[in-house]
Amino acid sequence: MADLKSLTCVCCGGRINRATMKCEYCGTEYEVKDNNTVIRIERFQNPVQEFRACVLVDDYDLQIGGEEYMKYATNRLCEEMLPAVLSGMRIRAEKDYRTNLTRLDGSLRIVIPKEK
Repeated sequence: MADLKSLTCVCCGGRINRATMKCEYCGTEYEVKDNNTVIRIERFQNPVQEFRACVLVDDYDLQIGGEEYMKYATNRLCEEMLPAVLSGMRIRAEKDYRTNLTRLDGSLRIVIPKEK
């Protein structure tokens, strides 16, 4: 159940639109009951995509390099998943003619699963 006063989505923590009673982030739908409590009526409306990557780590290298090697392996995983991140990213450009600079704003929405 969500609180009618805050209208915060229990699935993702996003804002529930009062007019549509739908989470603006994940699309979860809600309904207001007689006692002013809000209940979830749909868990997910849109499909969720999962992206995976794999890096093989040699146990010997881990023993010798330890923390540094794990940083390397983590960076390799990031490189493998970067195309998926870029495909879901929104970029907005805004030109400032006074300073002759262009500001680029990037946004990416990620739903963090509860069972980490």
